Amino acid sequence: MGIINAGTAVGAVVAPPLIAIVLTQVNWFGLAPWRWVFFLTGALGLLWTLWWWRCYFVPENANQLLEKQVEPKISLAELLRHRET
Repeated sequence: MGIINAGTAVGAVVAPPLIAIVLTQVNWFGLAPWRWVFFLTGALGLLWTLWWWRCYFVPENANQLLEKQVEPKISLAELLRHRET
């Protein structure tokens, strides 16, 4: 979770200068620069997805964890009666 949260913070810091560079420097194929921001961020998202898909592996004990799921001991209605919920 720490890596995920750090990634969002880094993205929030790195993205604005990169967007500014794209808006001021990119004018490819006669398209407006703001459109390239969407194309490039979408392409980065797809590349990230492809990398994750290739590198992700299912943990060895995943089936055991699924089999050991415990039924909740409290009903949903009872849970929603609690103020904290």
